[in-house]
Amino acid sequence: MTQEILYRCAEGIVMASDSRIVHIASDGQRQYLAAQKVFTLGKQALIGTAGAFVGVGISRRFAEYAQGARLQTLEEIVPPARQVFEQEYGRFIQENRDWFAAHPEAYRSLYLLLAGPSATDRVSPWQVRVLASEEHRLPFQELPAGEVLTIPRRLGVEGQLMMRLKNGSPLEDVAAFCYNVMLLLADRDPNVGGPFHVAILDHEGIRWWQPADEGSV
Repeated sequence: MTQEILYRCAEGIVMASDSRIVHIASDGQRQYLAAQKVFTLGKQALIGTAGAFVGVGISRRFAEYAQGARLQTLEEIVPPARQVFEQEYGRFIQENRDWFAAHPEAYRSLYLLLAGPSATDRVSPWQVRVLASEEHRLPFQELPAGEVLTIPRRLGVEGQLMMRLKNGSPLEDVAAFCYNVMLLLADRDPNVGGPFHVAILDHEGIRWWQPADEGSV
């Protein structure tokens, strides 16, 4: 599982994620691992994954491909991302179908979050696309993506983000809020854990936000 937070406004995008991976061992015991779940796609786009742990490896490989191919806009990124994820996730499902049959409690959804500039959208230069495979259903379906999104849903967090959108909060302040939300969630939910990765994307490119004092909340 994971916790993803997306925020989009006219100035840019904030994408935040924890690193917790819940792995079910062969004996049924839960193991808690950590892996980065947000990656850069060149200088002006981001990819994040939530849900099934296999999405981390697929995202990392697609990020390397996208950078080598110099994909820039979402119109260039989304079609190959969909193709790669459907192929690799479909193969993963088939190769592990017996294991999933024996473990009905295992997570069966994968979410792909893509954020970057749009070449065609005239309303906002920054856009988000969310692709989802739920209960192992393929092909991936595109989910509605507004200005704020949390996976899994955290309506209170989304409400506070909407207030910041209405007030025109700077992206740096939104990033700090997302980071602090992750800290609080990690104290309450064993499925959420650090380290936390918060990326800001705007006209200057991508930068990773970190608190001045790692111990502050």
